[in-house]
Amino acid sequence: MIWYLPSLLSIAYIGFRLYWWRLRQVAIRTATVLHVLRSLEESAPSSDRKFPGIAVIAGGSIAGYLTARVLSDFFQRVVIIEPDTRLVAHGSRVGQRSQIHLISVIGTKLLRLLFHDFDNEARKEGANVRVGWLSWVSGGWTPQITLSSIPDRLTITRITLEKLIRRLVEEYAGPALQVIQGTVTEMHAASDGDSISSITYIPASPPEGSRSITLNAAFFSDCSGLASISSKLLSKASPTWGPYRTHEYGCKMFYHTTILPPITDQSVQEKLSRTLPDHFHTFGRWDAIDMLQSFQPTHVSGRECYIVEKSSGNQISLLHGGWGTSDGGLSQTLPQFVENVEAIQTRTYRDRPEQNTSGWVLNFLQVLAENVEGAEEIRFNSWKIPTSRLTDFRTGRLPSNFVAVGDSRLSLNPAFGQGITKILSELAFIHAILRESQSGPSLSVSQTYFTRSAAVVHDMYTFNKFLDYGHSTTVPEEGESKEVGKDSREFWASLMELTQQSKTVTDMVIPPFNGLAPSMDMGHPYIIFRLLLLKWKKILGLA
Repeated sequence: MIWYLPSLLSIAYIGFRLYWWRLRQVAIRTATVLHVLRSLEESAPSSDRKFPGIAVIAGGSIAGYLTARVLSDFFQRVVIIEPDTRLVAHGSRVGQRSQIHLISVIGTKLLRLLFHDFDNEARKEGANVRVGWLSWVSGGWTPQITLSSIPDRLTITRITLEKLIRRLVEEYAGPALQVIQGTVTEMHAASDGDSISSITYIPASPPEGSRSITLNAAFFSDCSGLASISSKLLSKASPTWGPYRTHEYGCKMFYHTTILPPITDQSVQEKLSRTLPDHFHTFGRWDAIDMLQSFQPTHVSGRECYIVEKSSGNQISLLHGGWGTSDGGLSQTLPQFVENVEAIQTRTYRDRPEQNTSGWVLNFLQVLAENVEGAEEIRFNSWKIPTSRLTDFRTGRLPSNFVAVGDSRLSLNPAFGQGITKILSELAFIHAILRESQSGPSLSVSQTYFTRSAAVVHDMYTFNKFLDYGHSTTVPEEGESKEVGKDSREFWASLMELTQQSKTVTDMVIPPFNGLAPSMDMGHPYIIFRLLLLKWKKILGLA
């Protein structure tokens, strides 16, 4: 009988691997954007197969222009209507333009699929696409990230990214794209009530004798950002459209950021690059540096975060933020930033100073403060993080030719840098659905889009919400307590601790965290076993 045991164990192991593989395939199809990338990999439809009419986009920031790139593959004309067409860091309706923007690995992959030769085009603007995130700290734990375990990532300032995207979209779409400065004020339903037939907008410079203009619309995309005009205009256009359920909570968070003047002195570049740990592949190589460190808290380690990044060209971007911090409690100057980074590290590692692997960041910042031009005059820009809000358009009747992209559908606490990734993921779904609609039976694009992309988009909201609820100042959704997501917070904090101990676990966590695998991979039985082992070691006083 004992001779059967190895065979039975082998069969059980093979059965488990097959079952896990099957579950992953289902998760990839239903809870990631990976299965729709093929649509972007295929060549664009020929001009004679495009839908007739005009695709109208309300909002001309990053979401609006990227949506124009996708819709130009399927519609004869694309019109962006944007209230403020200026591309300026301060004083525009887009408050995020002066803030640090992190582009994820899957976001970088999607940009490469949307734009031919994207890496070289990004370099023309001073940006880089290469390996990043070698120093990512969460809850004071530093995952054992190695060069071979992380794919490429785009490093760029927000305003440079927007400039790049505008240029690439205008070059791609050509004369089929028109940008109008104005504000969409009305939608109009078709006679059958199934679609939007036209929109009305007020131009910034209206023609004489007319204040508003009506434009026929074969398709409409709301990229209006936090204004989220569709949630108001749809129900006015037709009493059968809407209402739509909205989820929202307040994370009570501020960010203070600054972008330093370019560092062009080669001796200063050399000094800075040699403050990095000598095991980093960027040690002594200024040109290879991008993300220096992203230091994020968990609910048990603190409430403040910071980011030090070499973004476009030779510029260093700095961020200091916090949950429940006052605007005046965050860094206003470069010397204050250095002091605050030291204070954050001291608080985080008070009970475990031997586990602080981030002391080199202080050396980098001190050399930076001593050598950057006009260090005393540098000031940080303040940004109050808006309420996190998700509009679930599946909960009410929709016109068939409508989508919402970006913050008009979901606005997030940007602590994990998901904003651009969210937009690109939504557009990958839209591209695949429009291609399917073009070649097969007619679809209700709206319902199909909001249904198929729900798992990806709603999971972003839920993930952030669960972590935000761990901070005492967060105001929860109506009808919820901050106990919601407690087990997920505990799991995340323990998982981050485990990644500092195990390179194997880190290698398993990086793909799902970067959107390259389903999130269920973070619950792999091996990881669960290691977490249980860690818990028992703590109970027995061995950890």
